[in-house]
Amino acid sequence: MATIRLIPSTYSLSDTSYLSISNASNMYTNIDSTTYATLNHTRTSTSSYYIYVKGFNFDDIPADAIINSATIKVKAKVTSAGSYAPALYSNTTSLNQNLSGNIGTTATTSTVDITSNWEAYKGYGSNFGIRLRLNRSSKNTASSMNIYGAEILVDYTMPVYHTISTSITGGTLRSPTTTSASVRAGTNYEITFNGNPGYALSSMTVNGVEVTPTIKSAPAPTLPTYTVSTNYGTYSTYAFSNAYDGDDSTYFWSNQAQDAGRYVLITFSDFVKLNSFSTYSSNSTDFPRSNNYL
Repeated sequence: MATIRLIPSTYSLSDTSYLSISNASNMYTNIDSTTYATLNHTRTSTSSYYIYVKGFNFDDIPADAIINSATIKVKAKVTSAGSYAPALYSNTTSLNQNLSGNIGTTATTSTVDITSNWEAYKGYGSNFGIRLRLNRSSKNTASSMNIYGAEILVDYTMPVYHTISTSITGGTLRSPTTTSASVRAGTNYEITFNGNPGYALSSMTVNGVEVTPTIKSAPAPTLPTYTVSTNYGTYSTYAFSNAYDGDDSTYFWSNQAQDAGRYVLITFSDFVKLNSFSTYSSNSTDFPRSNNYL
């Protein structure tokens, strides 16, 4: 388990005519800092302006880290009342989440837990940050803010990985395509393989230990296709295809008598084991008298 602080690296102002900042680099640190940047509001009328403190480097957290907790904090104070609670923003777009409490006239640390939103907020990258509001209630009110620093305090754990090595005897590995892989602890790892045609699967080992495969699914056998042909002629509309359409109410009627050399031929796309063959006819006198098959 590790803890890291992400600190801001940049800022932007909602107005540069009446809002200015001095010693900006002093706020590019964590909230333990005793130095500060000063934000000044110079407009002599009732108005509010904003500073967006941002540029947290999320890349400092390993991509596969397991985030246990993440808290964002900012430390600041105003010279007089009239500021508001800091809020989370992506550039100038509100993320609808405020930090706890208003900034007061003494140095105040405002916080919010962002663990549940970590992945979403991380996705905003360098645009993610904190908006601080500086309000001038009247032209006679001095208006400035001291910003000591900001941070995202992240506690994370790195996952454990195991090397899985597979060896199959009498079979072919299908998935994964390599016999060795790095697998994250706590995740499922499935190995798919085929037994070699004509041979029993002898054994499979994982990291040198023989295991018993679990058959999750067996693909349906691929049946051979076939074509049917004949050199008999057709009588009227009684098409030859009626002879093998699977419907006993339709039939083929030839305009030729049975004779040597006449045939009905079934050709399969692959070898088949044919144990028997039969024909069906509803006519007691006009039907095939014999058949041969190979």
